Amino acid sequence: MDHEAIRRRVATWNLAESYLQLELRNTTTEHKFQQLCALFESAVRLGWETTTASEVERVRDRWNRLRELAQHESLSRPENS
Repeated sequence: MDHEAIRRRVATWNLAESYLQLELRNTTTEHKFQQLCALFESAVRLGWETTTASEVERVRDRWNRLRELAQHESLSRPENS
């Protein structure tokens, strides 16, 4: 693949990414939730449930870390931002 072909391929991927970002911004929260529910249901039907105690604990740990980071971020911002 020559340099020009690579440049075109990267430009195409960047255009596709821009379109996906625009589509995501324009999708309603309700529709996103419906998509999430459909994805979850598909996972359940395929037997991809991850409900072991260790997996639940890892997810809780991640949420706790995210919560701590969000609190730290909100405390470090000036009030008028």
